[in-house]
Amino acid sequence: MTGGPDLAGLLADPADTVVLTQASTPTEARLIRERIAAADGTGQSLVRLGAPDEASARVPQSVLDRGDDVRLVPVRPSNASSAPAAR
Repeated sequence: MTGGPDLAGLLADPADTVVLTQASTPTEARLIRERIAAADGTGQSLVRLGAPDEASARVPQSVLDRGDDVRLVPVRPSNASSAPAAR
């Protein structure tokens, strides 16, 4: 047991949830897609961030403009628990 948040639980309310992903390789991208699908989150609003050293690595202004009630859920390519959702 990881003790971290349950991804499916975090993705249960798509109205105020944005999934953030960042993959450096096609394999990481595939693992992220599989994690999201396994958590029944395929219909979620998804933002793919660029590499950490690129301008596209920033959360888009359109997401930030959604206000304080948006839940940002980062999804990592590993089976390790994702970081807690930020509000």
